[in-house]
Amino acid sequence: MTAYAPAFANAAISRILRLLLIIAAVFTAGLATANAVFATAEPPEKFLDSIYKRCRSDSKIPTGISLATKAEIERYFEPSIAALIAEDFTEAEKLGEPPNLNGDPFVCSQEWNIRSFNIKVRHRGRDKAEATVRFTNYDAEVTVHVVLVRLPKGWRIVDIASNKDKVTLREIYTRK
Repeated sequence: MTAYAPAFANAAISRILRLLLIIAAVFTAGLATANAVFATAEPPEKFLDSIYKRCRSDSKIPTGISLATKAEIERYFEPSIAALIAEDFTEAEKLGEPPNLNGDPFVCSQEWNIRSFNIKVRHRGRDKAEATVRFTNYDAEVTVHVVLVRLPKGWRIVDIASNKDKVTLREIYTRK
């Protein structure tokens, strides 16, 4: 019986080691996949450029960004602020009143004539960034501050405010 005990122990240890190797391989593959997703995601500069190029007066589509649907709002804003914006739009429509967000949040105006933008991004780790966007709208110098977070779907805006606003977009909704 003593000959059987070491063989059984070796088989059990061998199974445990194989199980640990499988767990390590799965964990490593998961990390590699997560790193690949984040590594291939567009940088925040490109995300912001995709927004602001639609606001340039010389753009082929100088319409700005539509926020008419919840899906469009979620394309640009992080989920908690997107929900507040969508709720505001829905409530305003029911009441027949303008929403709290009454203008384009990216250019901080209802109308614009903008020729170019200067976008500077400061990375705050892998998944956070802050940006400053400067431009001239008609004759007024405007500086917009944007706080961003990277989600699995890409970069999203957490908050936004301009030098002409007294509050940030998030504060508009949390001050009620």
